[in-house]
Amino acid sequence: DELCQQDDPTWADVPGQAADSRWAHRPAFDDRLAASRHDPATPSGRMWAGIRHLVETRTSCLPLHDDGATVRMFDPGSRSVFAWHRSHPRFGDLVGLANVGDDTVDVPPHPAIPPGAIDLLAPHDQRPWRVEPRQVRWISADADYSTIPAPPAA
Repeated sequence: DELCQQDDPTWADVPGQAADSRWAHRPAFDDRLAASRHDPATPSGRMWAGIRHLVETRTSCLPLHDDGATVRMFDPGSRSVFAWHRSHPRFGDLVGLANVGDDTVDVPPHPAIPPGAIDLLAPHDQRPWRVEPRQVRWISADADYSTIPAPPAA
């Protein structure tokens, strides 16, 4: 997936694999695609850069830390947008919007989305919260988590 590699159309021709369609998604490794992953002009390069960006953002986003976080789904006003509010007692809140549909959706204001929030995955692409088809947004009040807040009082 991270190299934008296609499925194997001949998976069912291999003895012992015909009854298990998971083999369609396990093609032989393509060294050419792997070598092109650093070229942004190629689909593999764009996919690789996108996944690296997601990993780097996830690594630096402390509200996604699992210890003690609560997650609640909410209705964003569209059937094609899956929305969740994640709250961490030490590291703050994060709202996720994932459009699984084929149409662009404008998500109306919601109490879970704080004023002045930014999209951590695309900080220059701000409100209104327009979510393109198959786009995910991680919305937070603060993109700078370099200082860890003090633990809550016991």
